[in-house]
Amino acid sequence: MRFLFRADAGTAIGAGHVMRCMSLANALQARGAHACFVSLDLPAHLETVLQAQGHEVRRLPEAVRGDELGDARATLDGEQSLVACVVDHYQLGRAWEAEVMAHAPVLALDDLGRSHTSRWMLDQNYYADPQARYGTGCPASVQRLLGPSFALLRSEFEHARASARVRDGVLRHVLVFLGGMDSGNLTATALNAIDLGLSPGVRVTVIAGASHPDLPGLRAWCDARGLAALHVQVSDMTPHLLSADLAIGAGGSSTWERCACGLPTVAICLADNQREVILEGTRAGFLWGIDHVPSTDELAIVLRALAGAPGLVQHMSERSLQMTDARGASRVAELLLPKSMQVRDATSGDARMIYEWRTSPEVMGASRNAASFPFEDHLAWLERVLQDPQRLLLIGLHDGREVGVVRFDINGDRAEVSIFLAPGTMGAGLGRALLVAGEHKLREKHPQVTLVDAWVNADNPRSFHLFQHLGYSHRISRLEKEFA
Repeated sequence: MRFLFRADAGTAIGAGHVMRCMSLANALQARGAHACFVSLDLPAHLETVLQAQGHEVRRLPEAVRGDELGDARATLDGEQSLVACVVDHYQLGRAWEAEVMAHAPVLALDDLGRSHTSRWMLDQNYYADPQARYGTGCPASVQRLLGPSFALLRSEFEHARASARVRDGVLRHVLVFLGGMDSGNLTATALNAIDLGLSPGVRVTVIAGASHPDLPGLRAWCDARGLAALHVQVSDMTPHLLSADLAIGAGGSSTWERCACGLPTVAICLADNQREVILEGTRAGFLWGIDHVPSTDELAIVLRALAGAPGLVQHMSERSLQMTDARGASRVAELLLPKSMQVRDATSGDARMIYEWRTSPEVMGASRNAASFPFEDHLAWLERVLQDPQRLLLIGLHDGREVGVVRFDINGDRAEVSIFLAPGTMGAGLGRALLVAGEHKLREKHPQVTLVDAWVNADNPRSFHLFQHLGYSHRISRLEKEFA
């Protein structure tokens, strides 16, 4: 089960794209998947981090820079039997997605409200009206995953969320982390502002990436202050986030890491795509936002104000904890690769069970042929199916219990899918998981299949929406999707 992740990192764009992709890759890895990161720009230390997590890294040739179609084709070069591709890149849009979608479903990560042609689109940020940001730019075939409940955080934040506390509002310990790159050395501005705005008795933790432009200067400041420590390239942020009373941080994806730990934050806008999140977060009360790069004096005034307003700081902490349960990566991994649903090949021993399901009123009402038939006819049909190499009959198991049947009738590079659930299991979301698991098995056994279609009873809107949400397009009385 192979996934591709197309993301870059660097001084100009930071490390956030790669880091949140790594969170999702780790969650998929826990479900038995293999992740390959495909990058044009990637600092050596981040490549080392990805490889240490067990992920493959592949570099794109410089010739594809600025060429969306060339980038897409190079990303797919040599790849077969992909479950999905994840793209987290502001310079790769609809053209890239369309090219890759011809070979594998695409999950596009976004922060900008752009138009998409992918299977899924994820924007983990908080907005008062998240659906309005995408309007008609995403057709109904694109499933939208919106809001901090889908924030792609590493597994340690899920554990930290369980022990996070609401702060009492007193500033004893301040954490400064302004991104893995911080090319403009805003960290130095924050430290000077702390000198001006907070008591010398306040403890300070400074975190910086290995690529920070002035690590010696940060270390000298910490040594001079006394109650301060510098940590470089931290692998586990949670102890620092849980112990601090206030953070000074960027408005990017680290926002949700701090929220998971209940940490009140002065969030500074370091890129245009962070501005709306910062403004919305300030209105919602889970951070104090500054929508531009502040001067030392301006930031010192904010720190002085918060030090004198413990009630406000406590409220920010409470609201932060309400924003996310830190299970976003697990939630998305379950969507891409359902863990609780497995499929096995049907056998003749399943004859009676399948017959009872097929002849139940619930299943018959949605069938193409609703006429009753004797068990002997069913046995003959099952025997033909099991002996036919161009038919794939699978039994779905949820938590070890048989819950449904999915069948693929294969004709060259096309397949027709049929699916039904056991009586009493409908409406629990199992149909989607069964169809996804069945598609994965089809990829393994019949990699030549490039198009799957389905017939759906016109009186069965639930089945129609099931296929539509999984990327099948309506074609008169049928639904179909390109398959890779």
